Amino acid sequence: KFGVSVCPLTAPISEGEKVVGIVDIITRRAYKVIGGKQSEVPVPDDMSDRIEELYTELAESAAETSEELMEKYLDTMALSPEEIYSALSIGIAAAEIFPVFCGSAVTGLGTLTLLDAIKNFFPAPAEGGSPVAENGPAKAIVYKTISDQFGRFSLFKVISGKVTADMTLVNARSGGQERLGHIYYMQGKKTMEVQEIACGDIGAVSKLSDTKTGDTLCDPKNCAAAPGIDFAPPCYSMAIAPKTKGQEDKIGQGLSRLSEEDKTFTIINNSETRQLVISGAGDIHLDVLCSKLKNKFGVEVELFPARVPYREKIRKPLKAHGRHKKQSGGHGQFGDVWIEFEPQDEQEDLIFAENVFGGSVPRNFFPAVEKGLRESINKGVLAGYPMVFLKATLYDGSY
Repeated sequence: KFGVSVCPLTAPISEGEKVVGIVDIITRRAYKVIGGKQSEVPVPDDMSDRIEELYTELAESAAETSEELMEKYLDTMALSPEEIYSALSIGIAAAEIFPVFCGSAVTGLGTLTLLDAIKNFFPAPAEGGSPVAENGPAKAIVYKTISDQFGRFSLFKVISGKVTADMTLVNARSGGQERLGHIYYMQGKKTMEVQEIACGDIGAVSKLSDTKTGDTLCDPKNCAAAPGIDFAPPCYSMAIAPKTKGQEDKIGQGLSRLSEEDKTFTIINNSETRQLVISGAGDIHLDVLCSKLKNKFGVEVELFPARVPYREKIRKPLKAHGRHKKQSGGHGQFGDVWIEFEPQDEQEDLIFAENVFGGSVPRNFFPAVEKGLRESINKGVLAGYPMVFLKATLYDGSY
């Protein structure tokens, strides 16, 4: 389905609908998590033929990385594991082979296999072509923010020079200065204070005033932003509300703090549907955010399907006549217009035009006609929803 460039290196062992193990396709070794540890087990008999098929497909992909391997494969129709390992390293570095692994973050299944593959096949940072900047001006990328009710930590990676305690750096995005104060190594949930963090290492700092995930902190004399982080747009939305009335403000504050550490979700207060809508990568993502609201900010929430703010649109042109007449003393009020409506695809908002000849409607009345139209389209004729992609042309009338 994905072509020969996408190569599975492990295959799942399934029992019913549950994945209980993996098979390393190159070594033909199977593993399961037993007692919390990944242990080797025999390859299931019913998977042997499938593993051989996958090995053959992998060998075909590996053979395409060089003419020498291709000639050997065509002669023998086989490649050794060592030759496949070598070809994988070349293909991955050239972005010609994309390895696929299976596993479970919950049980740790496949984690060691993935780490071994990264170590053995993936190019080292020194092979990436970027200059070594150990002695260059200080520069660090903030790649993650951890927030709770007590404050926030900014996690950063030093990509040039070194970062020291009490150093003052400039935020390349905002131009503001940030004094680092104490800096730390993170060890799980523990912090270890240090005096400096070298190029290539990861550290943490607290209480930065205007630094967000993806920002670059750099030397004031040599400030240039590093390439930013491209976050995937959210694709799954639900309405969120507190289980206990009166905690709406807590939800807003908590989500605002969480958005500092997670840039892949958005919050919209939809005034039309009167719902607070949260959007993320999927239901698991939103469940994790709800758990963080409870654990970090003490507010329990519920998720509901978001109401759809429907819109109305006409499908074909039509003409309409409107008349306003009101006698309230004096000259009274009178208005008479003919409007031609038609669908348009240029913009969602109303397009108003006029095509009046002979002064049947004076020009100084045009703004009043447009204002009335804009007020009217807020409530459509079909179900009362706002109308969109509509063009209205005033072409006749009287006064």
